[in-house]
Amino acid sequence: MTGENLNAVRRELANLEEIGLLKSTRRGNARYYAVNRAFPIYEELAAIVLKTEGAAKVIRERLDNLGEIESMFIYGSFACGEAGSGSDIDLFIVGEVDEDRLITALQETEDALGREINYVLFRKEEMERRVAGGDPFVTNVLREPKVMLIGND
Repeated sequence: MTGENLNAVRRELANLEEIGLLKSTRRGNARYYAVNRAFPIYEELAAIVLKTEGAAKVIRERLDNLGEIESMFIYGSFACGEAGSGSDIDLFIVGEVDEDRLITALQETEDALGREINYVLFRKEEMERRVAGGDPFVTNVLREPKVMLIGND
């Protein structure tokens, strides 16, 4: 189902159960795992997941219908896995988007995530011109790690 080695998954589940993050129950031959909400740092871990993995999903869902978006990705500290609790989210968008609607959607998304979102928006032609011209900002962003939301790397 995950494409991972079954024994490796079992071992990691056992490790997480041993430290108390997971708890399991056995029914017949099957073992079922659940998160232990009483784990001492459960709230912090849940917040991290929401603000990292969850943030990408929330942004994609709220901005996907704003126009013809060719490419949209998160870059910067968030994409590098170096974001702290007060870090903003850097968002790069290429396409035809109504900027007033984008700003409204971003404000709502910021409220939902509890993080500021800084965005850069280029039309496709502008992006192509900047790439061809070796624009230092665009070149640097494209070279760094990204969390793709729409389009391909």
